[in-house]
This record gives sequence, C-alpha cells and structure tokens, in this order.
Amino acid sequence: MDADPDIAVGTLKVHAEVLSEIINSFIEGFTVRSLVVGLSTATIGFGIIYMSNFAFGYWRAKLYYSQTQAQQPVEMGTLKLK
Repeated sequence: MDADPDIAVGTLKVHAEVLSEIINSFIEGFTVRSLVVGLSTATIGFGIIYMSNFAFGYWRAKLYYSQTQAQQPVEMGTLKLK
C-alpha cells in the first residue's frame, strides 16, 4: 500500500512504448508485395489441405459404402468366404 501510483503508471507507459516500438519495427518490414505473396501462399496452402481432405474423405466413404453394400448377411455361427 506504500507504493506510489505515479511510478506504477510511469513504468506501465514505458513498457507500452517499448512493446509498441517492437511491434512497429516488425510490421514496417512488410511491403504490399510481401503481404500479397504471403496471403496467396496461405490461401493456396489451405486450399490444398481442404481439397485433399475432401478427396480422401470421399474416397474413404466410397470404399466403405461399396463394401457394406456388397457384403451378404452373415448367418449366426457360420462365415461364408467368397
């Protein structure tokens, strides 16, 4: 309770300024070209992941449902192999 609130506020301002300078120096390095290349690369990457996930899911469903429709009902206690 003996701490001076003005010192705490001053310290907080210094930390905020340092953090803002670090973030600003990081963002200043980006150009419009680098942002366009980065966003297009991310879009293409997510598109490839989405399309491959869709294709493998479709393939898995196609194999699963074609196998279940082709199987004959199994009688109790007997197993018939083709």
